[in-house]
Amino acid sequence: MVAKVLKRIGNQKGFTLVEALLAIGLLSLALLTLMSMFTVSGRMIITSRQRTEATYLAQVLMERLTNETLATVAQFNGVDTRNATTFSASATNGIVTSWKDQLENELRTDAFGTVQVESPAIIDGTPMDGLTRTIVRVFWPSGQSGLSQVELFLLRR
Repeated sequence: MVAKVLKRIGNQKGFTLVEALLAIGLLSLALLTLMSMFTVSGRMIITSRQRTEATYLAQVLMERLTNETLATVAQFNGVDTRNATTFSASATNGIVTSWKDQLENELRTDAFGTVQVESPAIIDGTPMDGLTRTIVRVFWPSGQSGLSQVELFLLRR
């Protein structure tokens, strides 16, 4: 009798219910892992795009400042696009207003930028006579981590 049952089991084709449930469980686990990878990579792509855009926008202003005289660049010291009174001077107003619009339209509506001009440049706590350092920073909110920042600086005589 036992031999007949074992022979019959050996001849059966297909899967048992346990085997099917185990296969479905393993496939579900693999799919969940893949889906989480897509979610993480999507967030990383967004972060990367924002960082690239912020770097580009900082470079745009830096290039405009490179074409100005040092006296004009000095007027940009203390500019903060969140506060219009920091760029009300006629020499800075048009450039900073345009930059502010670019930050808000191309990066995020709550992005902002600052400019700092040091003359003489101070590097690692040491004044460097004859050099002026211009620092352009772009900030934007980035989820739970608070503010992200890109900073470019230029030294020139």
